[in-house]
Amino acid sequence: MGTASRAPTARELSVQELRRTCPADLFDFESTEQVEPLEGTIGQERAVNAITFGFEIKARGYNIFASGSPGTGRNFAVQAYVGEYAQQEPAPPDWIYVHNFDEPREPRAMTLPAGRGRELGRDMDGLIAACRSGGGLPGEAQSPGGAPLGPDQPGPGGRPLA
Repeated sequence: MGTASRAPTARELSVQELRRTCPADLFDFESTEQVEPLEGTIGQERAVNAITFGFEIKARGYNIFASGSPGTGRNFAVQAYVGEYAQQEPAPPDWIYVHNFDEPREPRAMTLPAGRGRELGRDMDGLIAACRSGGGLPGEAQSPGGAPLGPDQPGPGGRPLA
């Protein structure tokens, strides 16, 4: 007959048993402020290799998926590697949407060189402010009295604008 294994019995722990300490003479610094911060991801070589491999795939439709227990730093690590990688790549173009006068419910998507989308937005804000203040459109043809000319009114030289 086999002997049944016994489960360990629970016992109350002392305060000293609840806290793990290291002897101070084990370290060659007085404060952690004297310690250089670690770089990279410690103990996750396979994960780092997978992230690097994912960045090297230039085909469309591929993603990087990171899994793990909550609080393990996977999101922080992936974001750090993405930021580092992005610094080495050219900035992608800006995507903007503009009004489609033919189909107002379907705006038109356009690409602009990196940074030009924000510049266009600032320029459009300035244009709208100028129009609202009564200044009209910059370069707009005006009558001798200062009123904007309509398309069927004669412009410079007596010719219609339209």
